[in-house]
Amino acid sequence: MRKSILFLLSLMILFSNTSILAIDTKRASATTEPAALAKSVDSVDETPEEAIAQRAKGYLLKGELKTMTANTGKFVGHDFSNWSNPEGLYKGFQYLAAVGMMVGVNGARPNDPLELKDRYPWSYRPHPVLEDSVMWWGPTVSESHFDRTDNMTRCDWMPIKDHSGRLHSGLVIASEDEEYQQYAALGDQTPILATSDKPNSWPTGYYDEFGEWILSPSGPYQDLSDDEQDIVDSLKAQYDEDDEIWHFWPGPWARDPNPNSPTFGREIPGAFFSDVDIYMAFDDRWAIRDIDNKQGYTMGVEVRSSGFSYGRSFAEDIIFFPVQITNRSSQVGQIEQQRRYFEYTNDGQGWDYKDMYVGFYFDVDAYNKQADGNLSGRTNDDDMMAYNRDLDFAYIWDLDDESGGLTGMAYTALKFLDSPPAARDLDLDNDGTIDVRQGEKT
Repeated sequence: MRKSILFLLSLMILFSNTSILAIDTKRASATTEPAALAKSVDSVDETPEEAIAQRAKGYLLKGELKTMTANTGKFVGHDFSNWSNPEGLYKGFQYLAAVGMMVGVNGARPNDPLELKDRYPWSYRPHPVLEDSVMWWGPTVSESHFDRTDNMTRCDWMPIKDHSGRLHSGLVIASEDEEYQQYAALGDQTPILATSDKPNSWPTGYYDEFGEWILSPSGPYQDLSDDEQDIVDSLKAQYDEDDEIWHFWPGPWARDPNPNSPTFGREIPGAFFSDVDIYMAFDDRWAIRDIDNKQGYTMGVEVRSSGFSYGRSFAEDIIFFPVQITNRSSQVGQIEQQRRYFEYTNDGQGWDYKDMYVGFYFDVDAYNKQADGNLSGRTNDDDMMAYNRDLDFAYIWDLDDESGGLTGMAYTALKFLDSPPAARDLDLDNDGTIDVRQGEKT
């Protein structure tokens, strides 16, 4: 089952009453008949430590709003060290303690009626302790915010396998790049995500039309074969003279916005969406290592996202994160044991999930840190939150515009820019009145 869902996420930090986070959600189709469960074993040559080693970070710095992001499932905010600096920096203050991806699906528990078990068959999984036994696990949520281990070693989201090399080159290092040195900790050896204005951060290869990975040609343009020249021309590859290798952009190109153009809506190779684009991907294949081993399991969800930062005045207070979610439950295992996955995969077909939810953990402190990362003076006991129903965004602000003697705090907002039609009537505030009718935009 591979169902792609497109999300659009926009973050705004403003000295006004507006701020935005936007998402487009789509309800996964349901499996109407109970599916037979088949156990299959697949060898996976990876440990959690090797997955962690695929991590990379990106910097969105072109506008007034600046932030670091990473392929860890947390778009902003990672810990209280300088590793994640800046975290929503806006005119002297950092505001975003966390913006994290959350995807959940309902499930049946052991004592639930058969009706629920028939509705949520994917929650019938291998027992965490008893070998060759199964149990009903209930619902699950994949997220990375609530992992409190050092270096986030047990978070549910991990960079997709082979991220290093196939989605970023690993050749550009945070602390060694002049533009990033004011934010990266001294000696930070974290690689940079593929970043539009740093071609050496792009991978040295590309996926062809059949999904096969092809290594980059080497040598200058005049030495390439005709086919190789056609490839680097059509994909707008960039040449690294020092290493004599071609780098290919792994993310989407901007699309032709002119409705009168014959290529309207098509990608324009070489054209980016913003003043700096970044690209990353992560999945929940390791969402099986909760401290409580009787909760949390892998859904087989893959998330691919870009980050857009603009220096132009109309969007300098905004950062956009378009998000594409794909159901790969037919490919990803749920239980890891001695580097092998034991899978319940619906005869290898995966699952059409029912009652799936997508959202973001949104934690703002006004302020969270000063521009230099200093935590002193921060007071967030009087931070307030509200939701603007007319403009459809959530926002957080400091009630008296004072924190540790400092004033001039911004409003921070999160908005879903688009959404699919509601699958059923929704009472969003539990007041007994339907807020969104079935078929209306959520």
